[in-house]
Amino acid sequence: MVSVPRQPFCVRLSGRDARRNILERVSTEMIQPTHIQIQVLSVPHLVPGHASVVIFDLWNHGPTRYFTLTAVDDRGFLTEREPHRLSVAERGSLRGQVEVKTPGDTELGGAVTLTLTVRALDSVDANYAVVHLSVVPQDPDMTSPSCSLVHVEANCPPPCGQASWTVSLVVADRGRSGLAALQLSNGTGILTLLPGLGGWAGKPWQQEGRSRETESAGRRDLQGMEEPRLLQGNPPLNVSGRGAGAPLHVRYTASCCSPQAELLAWDGAGNMRRCHLTSKISNAAGRTGLALLTLVSGLLLGAGLMV
Repeated sequence: MVSVPRQPFCVRLSGRDARRNILERVSTEMIQPTHIQIQVLSVPHLVPGHASVVIFDLWNHGPTRYFTLTAVDDRGFLTEREPHRLSVAERGSLRGQVEVKTPGDTELGGAVTLTLTVRALDSVDANYAVVHLSVVPQDPDMTSPSCSLVHVEANCPPPCGQASWTVSLVVADRGRSGLAALQLSNGTGILTLLPGLGGWAGKPWQQEGRSRETESAGRRDLQGMEEPRLLQGNPPLNVSGRGAGAPLHVRYTASCCSPQAELLAWDGAGNMRRCHLTSKISNAAGRTGLALLTLVSGLLLGAGLMV
């Protein structure tokens, strides 16, 4: 196999065609040999308001030397445009990356052309790679929040009115939207949002189930609540400002005469999780009942319920 020349060259093709006629062709352009190779490893989609990373490998097929790497794009989305000086060993390689940050008002369906150019400092060796990046919408968050059981206390001997049961759980968002709202949709007990977990550092917040002596207190949220008591049937409690996507620790306590309750949890995209809380009471006097947490997921696309 003939090695590639170090000097610029052209290619000549000679031979005979099917009729045995002499055939010769010569390339019209001079070919500049190079000992530098740049290969793009990732071509991410660009999402408005988010940053993306383009990863590449640089190969040096010559002696150890220094190179300059320059990245330019036609939309000005690169976070850094200054040339970088790199040292690559003989027949060695180097992995690098450049960051592209797409403005939030960028039109969907557009494209960005990114050019990576590498040049040797001691010769005319150079090479480049061109990447075309598309602007696409962010993948929708279709994952509902989760409810995880932490602790259960359910000692329910008869008569039921003289005992209570309690269940503690953690409510978390599994997607990117963050928790938005909580609501006690069924049950006569008290739902308490415990402080210290999920960025809520105030007094315990409580949402009380329906009783005959109380009336609706109206819509509330976590800001400025001196006595945060809400009733079953009230609008969901807005919890979107209580922490940067951290989970919430909640506790539900009710009389053994009310063995069922339902907690609803929404995320910022409108996905809803139904957390069914149930206390099964044993027929034998003095025995400890069993509280079960049943998780039923649902999807609710009404964003108006989260405020």
